[in-house]
Amino acid sequence: MLPQSLEDALQDPSIRRRRSGEVLLTLNALVLLQALRDFPDAWAPSSRMWVERALLYRRRMGGGTDSTLLNSARRISPVLVTRKKMGPYQAAALAPLGVALLDRVVPAWIVGHGPYAGFRALAAKRRD
Repeated sequence: MLPQSLEDALQDPSIRRRRSGEVLLTLNALVLLQALRDFPDAWAPSSRMWVERALLYRRRMGGGTDSTLLNSARRISPVLVTRKKMGPYQAAALAPLGVALLDRVVPAWIVGHGPYAGFRALAAKRRD
């Protein structure tokens, strides 16, 4: 049984789900979530820093550019990532549903890759 806050987040219309219940994520969305986890308190001080960190993960998965990641960062659902204007910068932090997806509390399906079993497993599968 999931906490009520996660149940509410899963009902948000911006979250796409498979018929079997897994949350659908693009590879860019996954690497953006994973990159936020690298920052202290999972809080990136600017979108540029967030995207630069995510680019490291994206390259491990085989390509991607900073412009496509920046576009994905702008479109990622607010139930996955919380944003706050900090002066001229847009800071971002992992929301509870984003944490639950990375921790595999809520099942996820990575479009074009299959069920999410952790980032290391996904990267290892890419190398095979």
